[in-house]
Parts: sequence; C-alpha cells; structure tokens
Amino acid sequence: MITATDISVGYGGKLVIESAGLQAGPGEVVGLIGPNGSGKSTLLRTLYAALRPTAGLVLVDERPVSGLRGNELARRIAVVAQETPSELPVSVAEMVLLGRVAHRKALAAFAREDHQA
Repeated sequence: MITATDISVGYGGKLVIESAGLQAGPGEVVGLIGPNGSGKSTLLRTLYAALRPTAGLVLVDERPVSGLRGNELARRIAVVAQETPSELPVSVAEMVLLGRVAHRKALAAFAREDHQA
C-alpha cells in the first residue's frame, strides 16, 4: 500500500502541491486527472521518491519512502515514466523484464521465474 499524507512539494521556492493526500492499496488502480501543469507528475515523482516533499509523509507498506534505498525501493515501487527517452531499441517485454533486476544478484542473467513473473 502507498499512502501520502499532507504532501506539499515545490520547485524553486514555488509551491506546486499543497497538503495533498492519496491512498492506494494492493491491486487498486488510481488515476490522476487534471490539466497540464496541475501537479500530477510532481505528485507521482514524490510518491516514488524522485522528489522530496517540503512537508508531509509518503509511506510504502507502512515505511517512509525516504528511508528506502536501492533495491529495497525498487522491489516495492516500479516506474516506467512516459517521458523517459530510450536510445536503445527495447521491446515492451524487455522493458517489463527490467523490473526484475532488483530481484536478481548483480549482473545475474534472468531466470525462468523472472520471465514467469
């Protein structure tokens, strides 16, 4: 589960999101709807710890997202950002398989269970 409580986020001293909240449980689908520039992407970046909120708390599985590092964070949250450019020709299946990297030892080949997952 991911929970955001009283999240405020800004850029360069300008507040973009003020006191927002969100809760999504396992298997739930949540849509963020709003006009361009309304803070949807900023909120998402804050949820997956790419941005640090100026106020509030984001919890993943009841643990502060700010305290999760490396593989631990990657095992709980996976993000494929729409604006992420890729210079390499990667298929959709290969991109999805990259989500299994956090579950493998460093430089280990993907196993059958990775493909099944």
